[in-house]
Amino acid sequence: LAHYGQDYPFEEIKKEIRARWDRYLGKNPVPVKPGLFPLLEHLRKRGIRRAVASSTAEESALPKLEKAGIVPYMDAMVFGDMVKRSKPEPDIFLEAAARLGAEPEGCMVLEDSPSGLTAAHRAGMRPVMVPGTVQPTEEIKKILYGCVERLDQVIAIIEKTEDE
Repeated sequence: LAHYGQDYPFEEIKKEIRARWDRYLGKNPVPVKPGLFPLLEHLRKRGIRRAVASSTAEESALPKLEKAGIVPYMDAMVFGDMVKRSKPEPDIFLEAAARLGAEPEGCMVLEDSPSGLTAAHRAGMRPVMVPGTVQPTEEIKKILYGCVERLDQVIAIIEKTEDE
């Protein structure tokens, strides 16, 4: 709004982008990060509880998670419309931990955004970055428990954590 002016049709454009994305997903698979399913299988076999904590509203996020085949792997799911404050505040991760029956310090959070990593850190959890379009800044590197290019590389971090 600062760049284009107060009359910029932000909400209309946002709706159009969402509609185009929904049409795309109607014809194509939901993209997932490399190594996701080997990691989820490993976690399930080890009995490690799993949750999704997405800032996106449930109405929008859940169909995508279902189509991607992720929902059956989850023990809990928390969406942005279920908490008062969004990332970088820790609310969503604290709620996910509560739903898992886990203490925050025993949780690891896999995130690609600085606000999500900050939220995990503020929650007292172990933030692991899986960079997408954003690479970790020097400030973010200070709070990371780990950083991986593929999700299945998290398995080694879990094994290292268990040895501590």
